[in-house]
Amino acid sequence: DHACPTGCECDADSECATIVEAAGLIETTTAETVNLIRVAAGTYNEYVDVDTDENVVFIGGPGVEVVHASEDKVFNIHGSGRVTLRDFRLSAEKRAVECDGTPTVILERVRLEDHLEYGVKVKGECQTFLDSCFVTTALKAGIRIENSGKAYAVNTFIVGNGGGDTVAGGVSLSTDTALFEGVNCTIADNDGGSFSGGIDRPTTGLDVTLVNVIFHGNVGTGDLCAGCDMSRCFTGDPGFVVPAGRVEPEDYQISSGSPARTGGSSTATGTIPIPDIDYWGEPRDDGTIDFGADEYRP
Repeated sequence: DHACPTGCECDADSECATIVEAAGLIETTTAETVNLIRVAAGTYNEYVDVDTDENVVFIGGPGVEVVHASEDKVFNIHGSGRVTLRDFRLSAEKRAVECDGTPTVILERVRLEDHLEYGVKVKGECQTFLDSCFVTTALKAGIRIENSGKAYAVNTFIVGNGGGDTVAGGVSLSTDTALFEGVNCTIADNDGGSFSGGIDRPTTGLDVTLVNVIFHGNVGTGDLCAGCDMSRCFTGDPGFVVPAGRVEPEDYQISSGSPARTGGSSTATGTIPIPDIDYWGEPRDDGTIDFGADEYRP
């Protein structure tokens, strides 16, 4: 299946005009099969409701942007399927991606920006994995996890979110049964307002696992993650290449003299293994891994 931004005939063997039409062609899959929906370059103004129990992969690429100024979200994912979004740029009125029910959602190389609420909202018993994503400029929180939802992030920048008057900051967990695991992430410059700017969580939950995460420049009632094990995190000045006014992933790269270099752990403690590449796809130094989403390269 395909989607293209201009009018096309739409069936399982030809192109569709919209992502919504292509998603309507999802077929039953087995453990060995998958529905592939390739999205051509262009800007799509769509609300994509994905209610499926099947295995679906949406593949974007350079120049693929999906926006929606009137709907609450761009991708609304529910059911019990496995849905992957790869290489997209997403922005919406309130939330770029929301999942509910029991699906597994995988975001690979997705940029989520400019939302009045959250970049990603995880509800129900949904599991969401963010791999090499850039989550920024959500007015409430970059990632919001509710109910028994679970979010796992690796090689991901969660930066420049918050500033709203409710539920603000980098990552927000609403219940003791919500879970967040971050491995080699950079959580920086988030404004929690009356909440923690880094990760805001219930004080009684054993719900957060952090390995090789950089925390820097977050503001609110706290800048880190109250009650969390921070022993494998970096909380000093990481020496980003752009000292102030950072807006792009490149700005959050660590410099040659950064104290966040080479001190990371090579041992995983949760579900997510230590990555052998960084956000850019460059190899990490085995045994001397850096903190954060970026592995320094001269």
